[in-house]
Amino acid sequence: MSELREYTTAIKKILPLAIPLALVGLVAGIGYSMTQPRGWEASTTLYIHRTNPVNLSSNVYDYDGYYAQQAAQQYTDTVVGLLKTHDLASRAAQIASDSASPESILSGVKVKKTAPQLIALDVDRASPEEARGELIALAQAVAERSAALNDQYGRTYKVEMVTGQPLLTPTAPNTTLNSLIGLAGGGLIGLFLALILEYLRR
Repeated sequence: MSELREYTTAIKKILPLAIPLALVGLVAGIGYSMTQPRGWEASTTLYIHRTNPVNLSSNVYDYDGYYAQQAAQQYTDTVVGLLKTHDLASRAAQIASDSASPESILSGVKVKKTAPQLIALDVDRASPEEARGELIALAQAVAERSAALNDQYGRTYKVEMVTGQPLLTPTAPNTTLNSLIGLAGGGLIGLFLALILEYLRR
């Protein structure tokens, strides 16, 4: 019973400092979200499929039926890897005539395999024109690289956008997440300060 009383007393000493600082953190998180610029996201789906072999070397085995589908699924993983490489981002910047560096392009790109032969590709940028241009450039760059692999290894796979034009949607800062981070951060700072003050009183 005495231990419970001690815990209750300690909590009563901590709350007067922790709660106000938590509220300050909450307000700071909301304020930060309101000051952040809104952006745009361009998104599309890439479809990786098998095409009819052209001038296929006689010493390269051509898959048929079920095995062709399995090979296409594995090739989709290769395309996902290509979309995350530095040299592909460099090529995309050249195609888009963009001054952005490959690092900045990759920082705003999200790549996810959503099905055995489908890849979701999203690009976040400040303007819709920039987002759209860089996404199309990335899709073209990976299609070029895939074609080069076809020529080199005798593969017969093609990377295409499912839709002719990417989908553009406005994006906003995650106010809920920033608010929670501010609230938790302020509360932890208040708890830490309260513990220090209690220690100094002793």
